[in-house]
Amino acid sequence: GHWSRGDKTYDTQLRMSVPFCSGKVAVEAYVVPLEFYAMDTVTRDIRAARDRDGKGYAGGDIYFSTIVELVRNKKGWPDLAFEAGLRTASGTRLGAARFTDAPGYYFDLSAGKDISTGKAITVRPSGLLGFYSFQTFDVQQLQNDCVLYGLGVDLRNSDYCLSAQICGYSGYKKNGDQPLVGRFTMQSIRSSLGCKVS
Repeated sequence: GHWSRGDKTYDTQLRMSVPFCSGKVAVEAYVVPLEFYAMDTVTRDIRAARDRDGKGYAGGDIYFSTIVELVRNKKGWPDLAFEAGLRTASGTRLGAARFTDAPGYYFDLSAGKDISTGKAITVRPSGLLGFYSFQTFDVQQLQNDCVLYGLGVDLRNSDYCLSAQICGYSGYKKNGDQPLVGRFTMQSIRSSLGCKVS
């Protein structure tokens, strides 16, 4: 669920990750196949949505990325990973201002380190910094370039992982291109799947 002033959204997510090279490289695909939304009329009008009641459902853009592990379990270093991704122009309900008919791409470097508490719980702070660019429909500025960022912390034991994250991006157009999202996740850990911070 995503809630902001004037917009309440519930969605489903699908993510697939295929590792290569003993887990040092992975190819991922991500999509929101179905979301249900309800905007109030003020939010609908600010977004120039051509949606009469501001309510409905939509399907999201598809993202593809490659993640390369740079450093893992090296003394004195955090774990480091580089990601390069692509956003396709595949979303629906464009007139309702839910998704965009414009491609984009991003690059980021993420870092995290497990800190043992001496008990059954492991704490893992993490961070991300990168670049995100996407096509616009403004003939004066054909793309928007953004700083991509995120901070998070995981609390993990042998059975569960609790994550708290804050992330977003900041573009230069200043027209709603500076979203900030807080995310809380609880996962049950089975076998060797572990906890993934995104």
